[in-house]
Amino acid sequence: MSTPKTKLTPAKIDFFTACRENTGAHFLDSGSAYGRQHERPTLSAKNTPRITWEAGSSATISTPHYLESGWEIDRKVQARFARWAAKEENAKLDWFEAGAQFCQDVLKLVQRGRDNIYNCENDLSQVFVWATYNDGEQDDWVYPDDSTLTVFWIHCGCDVRGGYGRPLFCRSLGDYAIPATMPACYTATALSDDDEHDDLDEHWQAGYSSYPYGELEQDVAEWHEDTRTIDSVEVTLKTGERVIVVARMPYLGG
Repeated sequence: MSTPKTKLTPAKIDFFTACRENTGAHFLDSGSAYGRQHERPTLSAKNTPRITWEAGSSATISTPHYLESGWEIDRKVQARFARWAAKEENAKLDWFEAGAQFCQDVLKLVQRGRDNIYNCENDLSQVFVWATYNDGEQDDWVYPDDSTLTVFWIHCGCDVRGGYGRPLFCRSLGDYAIPATMPACYTATALSDDDEHDDLDEHWQAGYSSYPYGELEQDVAEWHEDTRTIDSVEVTLKTGERVIVVARMPYLGG
């Protein structure tokens, strides 16, 4: 269900409400043959699992939980943007144009990097476009300094080529200004205290592989689906050991 506009104000908006912003219809939506994100059930920190894992695929990371873990919305900048965007001379700008022009013309920041995570390996429930800005003192766009601003436009529509919400102006809480690691990771818990599996865990992390689930699949001989929970399942490894594998979000630093 779409988020009411009253919950999208600079003081109230968060990553959960932003993921259900009503971005309307888009001409690339395949005749509305399948649902738009803003038409799906409401999200909240209480009712939305951080990660879910179904049989036969990699785990899915909740996009708002992921963003909340690595960034916080700068309320002062968000409010300043809202006032600027409401002016008559800016009313015809789309959200991408408005966000970029505000950062460059009003905040006097320089764009350092930009991408749509649709183009990257990721396990997030919703994609988004990100861009990083700083005061121009450094060319680095991966690691934040005091001037770094990361802007997110979350995809709330159907076809990935359209249907993005308003820009969210954020500060990094961790080691990176950008979403550097986005695949789900996996850890093995021994069924016996005598067993250790740290060596396997290293292969199932985003730092080791761009596709940790593929590494996990190569190591599993049998999936015991009757043991599956929302984020874990017992498996028998090709070594003959039986372990519990738990899916989790990647480490974002901080």
